[in-house]
Amino acid sequence: MTHSFPDVEKLAIEEMIEYFGGIEAFNKGNAEFHQVVQRMCDEEAALTEQYPCKWVAVGKDGLLEVGDSMEEVFVAVESRGLKSSEFLVIFLDPNPLLLIL
Repeated sequence: MTHSFPDVEKLAIEEMIEYFGGIEAFNKGNAEFHQVVQRMCDEEAALTEQYPCKWVAVGKDGLLEVGDSMEEVFVAVESRGLKSSEFLVIFLDPNPLLLIL
């Protein structure tokens, strides 16, 4: 299946790829972020048990920061020089709402 994008969307995609340093860098960043998301999925239950009601940042190698606010965690992680594609920040809710769609 091929996709046909209007010129505006093509331009936006090209600008995004250029912003990330080209297609190879974009694909590498995508693959790395996938690892981060997978790590979070693998560890979320254990982290929630250990740090209920806290904000955490996880990278591809595991837990990076724990804090009481999203801002606190972001500042701590970004002060290490990490880019947003290298970590994921979530709130560890021990009693999350169940949504049925």
